[in-house]
Amino acid sequence: MTYLLKLGLCLLFLLIAAFFYVKNDQPVVVDLYLHRIELPFVLALVIALLAGVVLTFIINLPRVIKLLRENQQLKKQLKSYGQELDGLRTLPIKDRH
Repeated sequence: MTYLLKLGLCLLFLLIAAFFYVKNDQPVVVDLYLHRIELPFVLALVIALLAGVVLTFIINLPRVIKLLRENQQLKKQLKSYGQELDGLRTLPIKDRH
């Protein structure tokens, strides 16, 4: 069911994007100080969006790597604690009387 919902949302998004493209197909001039480029508005918007995604990925990459390393260390520690707990469970109980 969730697959069909995701597929439907993707198709809806593509339909909205197609209508947006049809209504906004006029060219815009992008001034890069050294060069001017004339692009369709939708293409300029997509390029800006992708640039933002890539920049966000690059900025967050060190944090993600740090969290992955911390996750690996915590998994090792959890495994060690689990082995210690299993060892303690197999020890015989001694009476103090």
